[in-house]
Amino acid sequence: MAKAKGFLAEEIRMSKYHFIGLGGIGMSALAEIALKKNKKVKGSDLKSNDVLKRLQKNGATIQI
Repeated sequence: MAKAKGFLAEEIRMSKYHFIGLGGIGMSALAEIALKKNKKVKGSDLKSNDVLKRLQKNGATIQI
């Protein structure tokens, strides 16, 4: 089997992700992509917001 190169090859093997600053627009977008690919998502932020509530509703584990 040919060995895949680059970010996408590594992403396929990862099954869980942890994001710091998860309530921000960039990190939350990456978390949503991971959740849609049935990956486990954990993350933290300084305070709660609607974005974090939505991620939590979709299966992310959030720590404030």
